Amino acid sequence: MKLKEDIQRLQKENENLKEVNSKLKQEVVSLKYALGNYRFDIDKYNEKDDDITFYTGFPDYQALIICYKSIEQASSNIVYEHKRTSSVYSCHAPVGVV
Repeated sequence: MKLKEDIQRLQKENENLKEVNSKLKQEVVSLKYALGNYRFDIDKYNEKDDDITFYTGFPDYQALIICYKSIEQASSNIVYEHKRTSSVYSCHAPVGVV
């Protein structure tokens, strides 16, 4: 009798775990889709010259791409370095400004 109860309990637990697993798989798919749509992609702006001009100063998408292609190889040698000197940020108003 004890074994039958254990088997039933484990079967129920297994079904619950399958349901949780299924929900988690759906959430992973949903999050991957959302992540893919939130990433910046310059190609989304290839027909939005006003946006290109506003954000970059280039007259259009084609001009931006031409500039990018001309410096692409050389820019791979750039080394970025950032050293935080303090974890506390402060804002000081200029003298005489309240």
